Amino acid sequence: LTGPALVQLRGRWALLRRWGWRTVAYGCVGVAACQLGYFNAISRMPVGIALLIEYMGILLVVGWLWVRNGQRPRRLTIAGSAAAIGGLALMLDLSGPGGTSPVGVLWALLAAVSMAVYFILSAWSGTPSPDAAPAGPPSSAPEALPPVVMTWGGMIVGAVVLAGCGVTGLAPLAFSSADVTLLHHQVSWLVPILGLSVLAAAFAYVTGIGAARRLGAKLGSFVALAEVLFAEELHRGRHLVQQHPGEQHGEQDLRQRDERPELGAQPAGGGDPCDVREGRRQHGQPEHRYQPADRKS
Repeated sequence: LTGPALVQLRGRWALLRRWGWRTVAYGCVGVAACQLGYFNAISRMPVGIALLIEYMGILLVVGWLWVRNGQRPRRLTIAGSAAAIGGLALMLDLSGPGGTSPVGVLWALLAAVSMAVYFILSAWSGTPSPDAAPAGPPSSAPEALPPVVMTWGGMIVGAVVLAGCGVTGLAPLAFSSADVTLLHHQVSWLVPILGLSVLAAAFAYVTGIGAARRLGAKLGSFVALAEVLFAEELHRGRHLVQQHPGEQHGEQDLRQRDERPELGAQPAGGGDPCDVREGRRQHGQPEHRYQPADRKS
């Protein structure tokens, strides 16, 4: 993101200074604290419970908009919040092994607060938000920081914070250039690094900021619940592939078995079916006698 961010900041460096504190807060809370809280939570408790607590952040967004903008949640919003949390609880495996850790719950609550701050800061663009109630005629607002620039600055701040957590031992860090296993294949360590940095980080954060500014923090946080849905479906698909790795081999074995000539049938190219039994005797294989169960199998 450095190249595109510098291009968009050409001649507009004052814009970055004006948005400096929001960019720092975005990197410290929306990037570093959110990731730190989530990964520390799932290391101490089941993933399903950790995700359920983290996505309670959408309720914090609704409450913040109520207190900050005086926007009292409507019945549809309350019903949607209950349906979202209830559906999330039904979809996730809340009875996973490991039990619930009080320390893990605290880390998950940190992730929930961080996620709420992430959506609120992402939706703030200096112009009236879709969440804000109309109040008087529109006034001139300062120019908004482009999403690419905000993501770039937030990632730099978040990287510095996480590095500091690694130095202090709060977040254990390890580095290796060995090959890794990805989808049952050995690949270079650069492949997952590029996937995480380009898709899961840069692309996701830039589009997230753009969506939150157009939809508002409240609706954007509800739409973000689809992330859990896609993650669960991908996890199930991978689990099915790992659970039935020999399915294709089994189909191949069935085809080969169907192509075998039945005992008593005339072999290709002529010959006596008894030669088949004689060949078994010569190679030390037991003679197969037809049983009714063989046809069924």
